Amino acid sequence: MALTATDWAALADHCRALPGTTEDRKWDDHPVFSVGGKMYVILSHEPEQADRVSLAADPERFLELTDVPGITPAPYLARYQWVAVAADAAIGLAALRDLADAAHARVLAKLPAAKRRAITGDA
Repeated sequence: MALTATDWAALADHCRALPGTTEDRKWDDHPVFSVGGKMYVILSHEPEQADRVSLAADPERFLELTDVPGITPAPYLARYQWVAVAADAAIGLAALRDLADAAHARVLAKLPAAKRRAITGDA
């Protein structure tokens, strides 16, 4: 099942809706989604390469995820347990949203308590 341009747009909208998410552009205009100033999802569209999304994976799932066809260790970020999901990966949009949610939660949990509380609104 190949992910389409509509799926990439839906994923971007999903990330924008997560608490405390900011979006900016880096590295030749790639949309980058961050929470508390820390990246958790990068969308890549390059004319010479296939579309892909890179995201922070749970360390416990990193090897499992990279066994899925179309999911590989993310270039330059694999040592931090990031994965790259190609458009033709054996994964659907719902699962990709779940991975983005987990990436957001992982990065949010690592933020200093005061910053985390400001984002979540918890006392």
